[in-house]
Amino acid sequence: MQSLIDACRDMSPGHVRLALAEDVAALLGSLELGALAGEDACLLIGGVFDQPMTLADSLDVVLCALADAARARWPNWTAVSDTQWRLRAADYARLGRPPLPRGYTVQQQYAQLSALLDAKGVLLLAAYAAAVTEAGLEVMTRAAAWLGAHSRRPVLLLLPRAVEQQAAVLRMGYQAAYVSSPEIQAEAATARGPQEYKIAIWPLLGNPHPRSPGEQALAAAFVQDAELHGLFQFNASVITRQGSRYIVDLLWQVGGLIIEVDGYSTHAGRVAFALDRQRDYELMLSGYRVLRLTHDEVMQDVRHVLSKVHAAVQYCRDAVAMTDR
Repeated sequence: MQSLIDACRDMSPGHVRLALAEDVAALLGSLELGALAGEDACLLIGGVFDQPMTLADSLDVVLCALADAARARWPNWTAVSDTQWRLRAADYARLGRPPLPRGYTVQQQYAQLSALLDAKGVLLLAAYAAAVTEAGLEVMTRAAAWLGAHSRRPVLLLLPRAVEQQAAVLRMGYQAAYVSSPEIQAEAATARGPQEYKIAIWPLLGNPHPRSPGEQALAAAFVQDAELHGLFQFNASVITRQGSRYIVDLLWQVGGLIIEVDGYSTHAGRVAFALDRQRDYELMLSGYRVLRLTHDEVMQDVRHVLSKVHAAVQYCRDAVAMTDR
């Protein structure tokens, strides 16, 4: 039994490795905590799925994660084979948009983005138990093979151990690495108190992030609220009119309302400040209203936060009603 970090070591470009864990959710959460506690962690870029997805959708999620990692490293990019693609991608990144210029195939985007990041990062495909139906497993294994062949990056397929004898997994023919949660410095984590931990894993689409106490607190509060229960989708994908794809913390699609729970650690600094405003600008032009909450206010006074959310929801309901007249 080894840690997930150890399973990512010494992987060559294009290599696909199968990792099996008893509890995928707990493992990913402990990895992020371990990284913040000073553990020698690697960067995992990819998708964590809680429901079956199509091959195209799963590849799209990982591509967006790769583009987000590349945007975060701009302008410290390495050389790529297509200089015209690089110039256009840099224009996107300069504006705070994912560097995915139009007119290129998915294969071309993967190849160029991977070159930009040099040796940084292992592509991750991870599935919670609800996503590992027979059809879901087939998609995950095909996606892992495709990513290994076209991204030129190492790929880690992380699945619950309970599926190791299923046909789709056996057909991969890979020797599985059995992984478990690393030991965490509990005292250090406790001393920091509740914080955002979105540092290594692409957020779980459709659900509150497992290592964001703010999102977890909002989700629990919404369940107890008759008006808000079931209204919002957590970690939802939004495509703007400018062609950018963003993962927003909470989305009420019908009302056009987005809620972002901003932790200081991930939204402080000149670059993050500028990117947030570019994001809000594109969302506004795409018909969305954005309510930004601080992570601290959610944790300290969730009732006050609920009053803000109710007011924003009512405002959006009134706006929709006026439009329909």
